[in-house]
Amino acid sequence: MYRFLFLFLVGFVFQLNAQEVIVSKEMSIRSDYAYEILGPIDDNILLFRDRGIDKFITSFDENLQFNWEQKLLFEEKRVKVYGLSPQDTLFTIFYGMKQDGIEYLKAANYDKNARLQDSILLAQENKNLVGQDFQFVSSQQRNKTLLYYIDNSEKFRIFVYDHQRDTLDWQAEYLFEGGNLYLDIADIHMTETGSVVMLLEKDHNKSGPKQEGAQIIILEKENEAGYITNIDYGETSMQSVKMSVDEKNKTIGFFGLYNSKKASWSEGYCYKFIDLRSFTDVYIPEYRPFSKELVEDIYGSDSKKKKGLNFFSLSDIIWRQDGGMVIAMEMQRKFSRRNSYDSAARTTSDFYSSSRGWVDYFNEDIVLTALHPNGEEHWQKILFKKQFSQDDGGIFSSYFPFMTPSRLRLIFNDQIKTNSTVSEYVVNGVGKFKRESLFSTEYQNLRLRFVDALQISPTSLLVPSQKNYNLSLVKISYQEEG
Repeated sequence: MYRFLFLFLVGFVFQLNAQEVIVSKEMSIRSDYAYEILGPIDDNILLFRDRGIDKFITSFDENLQFNWEQKLLFEEKRVKVYGLSPQDTLFTIFYGMKQDGIEYLKAANYDKNARLQDSILLAQENKNLVGQDFQFVSSQQRNKTLLYYIDNSEKFRIFVYDHQRDTLDWQAEYLFEGGNLYLDIADIHMTETGSVVMLLEKDHNKSGPKQEGAQIIILEKENEAGYITNIDYGETSMQSVKMSVDEKNKTIGFFGLYNSKKASWSEGYCYKFIDLRSFTDVYIPEYRPFSKELVEDIYGSDSKKKKGLNFFSLSDIIWRQDGGMVIAMEMQRKFSRRNSYDSAARTTSDFYSSSRGWVDYFNEDIVLTALHPNGEEHWQKILFKKQFSQDDGGIFSSYFPFMTPSRLRLIFNDQIKTNSTVSEYVVNGVGKFKRESLFSTEYQNLRLRFVDALQISPTSLLVPSQKNYNLSLVKISYQEEG
């Protein structure tokens, strides 16, 4: 066991009107490749750290004081970690390794003290398994985990793991002839019952007259053909699409921002609710143009020059208990300042390396639209914010949706700099909202990555704060709702 006590002295706590904020002591991550917050496992708050060959778990107590750090044990010295799934009293690591010329895909369970409990073999092959670029998707309650990879743009191979039974639930391989799955997959979900739900868009020719549409495909155990339905776009094109699954009401929701042309602005939003109990071959979305008042409220004096909303994307779909939902759209724009030499911009999954591409990132206003279960619009609100950063991959921008039974809180950095203010919009079920300042990061040496935050209870969340090569964890706790 390795212990670095000099990195984990007692952090600090500050009390606010309705919140308590606890900050751990800074840790150096200069030699780390990646990290991931696992959250509470029993009575420990755990952080996974990948340092190349060695993988570590760092433990904190509920007040973010350092407990211990433990090196994880595997069968081989070199393993490739594909994903982690925390449970109530243990966590599971999915990884690949080579041994005596054979390649293995495995799952290992560790307890709250990072002690290996057991490992499960998921697959073994002579070659081309460990080197695949596995993607990792968990169901909402983390009862099921999907591991998948794409081979040669057409082959789609999946492994579905059941955490309740600690076993491989099922696996399959599908061939999508004539497609390019690297581009076609627009969204993918894993359900609690073990179904894989995919949203595919096939037309990526931006200069063409229109897009053909999309497909929703459901893959299930012992059903080789799966279920396929088509979303017909008609004469419209989509700037942004998203899919969500409401397992309680057995509904798939398809959503898009559309335009009659292929342009960077959207005329409105569209949706379609698909009842899983009566699946049909083709669905046509319901289209809702943005009102003139919405465009005027967002752009003010510049609204006469606007035909719709520019550079907005669908960011979140939040289902309500009654089968309705709240659709969140955020203005997201990336502007390159050196076209000939831009490197690929890093995404938020690249945990703490900055982009080298001379890129400006804009994350601004949010439009919330609530729909009743029958699709009728309930309310629509604009939440104003302006975030700008350069060459950081946009990892400190956007917001975190913190959900409670009666309110939705959107938490974000007012400005993307060290000395800033953390604010939130608090929205209730009928669309009434207020903006509040939570706390200032001035003199706290914090740069909060809310896009990588983790809600750990109905009243608290964990947020990584990263400045240069130093990392600290921040716990924000609210009072119980009355």
